[in-house]
Amino acid sequence: MKTASQDRSKWLGALAVLTTCSLVMSMNEADPDLWGHLQYGREILSTGELPKTATWTFTAEGYRWINHENFAELAMAAAYDKFGHWGLTLGKYILGLFVIGLSYWSARRQNVPPITIGAMCLVAAYAIEFHWHFRPQVLGYGCFAVLCFLLKQAVDRLSSSAAHPVGIRDLAPLLGTIPLMAFWANSHGSFAAGLAVGMSVLGMLALQLMLGPVLTLFPQASGLRSNRWALVSGLVTVGFLALAATFGNPYGIQLHLWLWDALHVPRPEIRDWEGISLVSLDRQALMFLVITSSLVAVAARSRRPSWPLLITALLIATQAYSHIRHLPLLAILWLSWFPKSLEDLRSRVTAHFRESVPKTARPISTRRRSWQPIFLAAWIAVVGVLTWPRIAQLRVDGTRFPVDAVRFLVDQRLEGNTLVTFNWAQYAIGVFAHEEMESRVAFDGRFRTCYPQSVIDRHFDFLFGSDYDGPRYRSPESGPIDPIATLEVDQPDFVLISRKQRPSIRIMESVTDDWDLLYQDGLAQIWARKDKEPRRRSVETDEIATSIAAFPAFPSTSRTLRDRRVATTENRFTSPQKER
Repeated sequence: MKTASQDRSKWLGALAVLTTCSLVMSMNEADPDLWGHLQYGREILSTGELPKTATWTFTAEGYRWINHENFAELAMAAAYDKFGHWGLTLGKYILGLFVIGLSYWSARRQNVPPITIGAMCLVAAYAIEFHWHFRPQVLGYGCFAVLCFLLKQAVDRLSSSAAHPVGIRDLAPLLGTIPLMAFWANSHGSFAAGLAVGMSVLGMLALQLMLGPVLTLFPQASGLRSNRWALVSGLVTVGFLALAATFGNPYGIQLHLWLWDALHVPRPEIRDWEGISLVSLDRQALMFLVITSSLVAVAARSRRPSWPLLITALLIATQAYSHIRHLPLLAILWLSWFPKSLEDLRSRVTAHFRESVPKTARPISTRRRSWQPIFLAAWIAVVGVLTWPRIAQLRVDGTRFPVDAVRFLVDQRLEGNTLVTFNWAQYAIGVFAHEEMESRVAFDGRFRTCYPQSVIDRHFDFLFGSDYDGPRYRSPESGPIDPIATLEVDQPDFVLISRKQRPSIRIMESVTDDWDLLYQDGLAQIWARKDKEPRRRSVETDEIATSIAAFPAFPSTSRTLRDRRVATTENRFTSPQKER
């Protein structure tokens, strides 16, 4: 019988694991797209309508906008308007607790020891944290965690022994995938990955059932033969209904057609779509190696592998290797599906080790056990102290975002069409909206959802220049690379660029007959077209005054968290690729 101390240790241990993982995932710096997500959500809440064409842009006016993040942006805007930055930081923290906690709870129900599931939770948290931003994708990860949980529940029921006959009612967990996919399809485009995973598992389960005489090749065969065709029909029906549910979005089949086209066009300018560099041995590469190595071990050594889950996981691993943005999906799937399998392997290895080593260890004394709750409570307290600043503040890094340059734009009321560096454009949109400025941007992080490829190509021609030897995708219809084309074709009134993007700086310095430098600090430059803006007194420095500001870092409401002069001497070119 468990003692009160053991019960306390059990719950404190779970809380220690979950809070530690949430600390790992509690990054509190604003994402480049955050201002845009809040603005678009607010506009929907205000007007009650979804915009059909691109907004806040002067290069794609009237161009269709397929926004696959509507529910997420509505939720973010409502949370921020109601609770301020707490709605975002605390909301992201709670969602992280849910994603990790759901798998922890499920594994403990299967009697997986805390040491095993705790270690897996930490690995998953470190694999997820680099992409756990203030963006709609975190809601997509939450949906993916629920999907993996439902699929695992169904597979476990179908894998039961002959003592428990399997029937159509054992597919009940899969019914939850239908409303889940309807919600997900309106929240984030990652529902396509969810569909692929779901169809893979359901398809392989159906294939096992249809194999008939060779079912004995599979450990899930027990108790399935008599009901196999009813179960196959149930799996097909659930799969069809889950797919059909995704068409319940404002764009109907157009969303799916757009996703299909978008996924077939490379996007090498975006770091999220880069592959994992195993030779770098960075954190993401190490977590990928840990996860994939354990999957290979399960495939090679497990006595009863669930092949539909294992094959699907290995397929997702190939996608994670090709595109690092899929690593969190792999981590969530691995954490949800394989704790029991890995615990079986661990216990076998441990048993073998104990047999080969003399038994000299003594059992843990009662006194030592009594210290466990105290240690765990202290650990949780320390984690709480470290976590609090990450929830209490949402920061805007003035060395990454042009806080001072934007303040100059607003103070001088420099309104008009503005060409803004890619990663800063949605910050600019947020400022323009808040300050009620008659300004629009040339291009922003919405990318192909509302911009034609010709606009994208002109923008990256300007940012990268003609001598860039890194990976790029350009439409054959865009013609040769022309770094000045966006200035001549799109006719911006102002240009806000990063000094670290040397090609853009060189381009602007080559057109000084038509453009004036109005502002410069250690991070940014602001240029104005001479025929639009009379020559003003320019501000030029190599320092950054604001290093850390409180979100949203708008000039009229800005609260500086750290205000000091940071001299910048390094102005080498860095890729304008969108940050992870």
